[in-house]
Amino acid sequence: MSQVADFFVLVVPERVRVAVRLWPRNAEETVVDADFADCVELQIELKRLKLRKNNWNSDTYEFDEVFTEFVSQKRVYEVVAKPVVEQQQQQQQWQRSWRRGKIKWPISLLV
Repeated sequence: MSQVADFFVLVVPERVRVAVRLWPRNAEETVVDADFADCVELQIELKRLKLRKNNWNSDTYEFDEVFTEFVSQKRVYEVVAKPVVEQQQQQQQWQRSWRRGKIKWPISLLV
């Protein structure tokens, strides 16, 4: 079975966030996996991906973000990676300011 999605794991201070993006089918998969559309269902508004194993069984997975195969790489970056990058940049800026003595520890932390 070919891989059908990208999974992104984000680590932020509050918790781990997980996003999924369905891959578009290539020409070979279109011919070989004619039933593909019937086995993978994205429920965008519910942030779910449903995998049907057969007519009776399916597995449903919930994510923090769900993207269709038509979403741009830019959109994925803006939603998934940009907040992490910006947070890291802010943390590095704070650390540089602290090392230069521009930020002092609050008295309550020193007690």
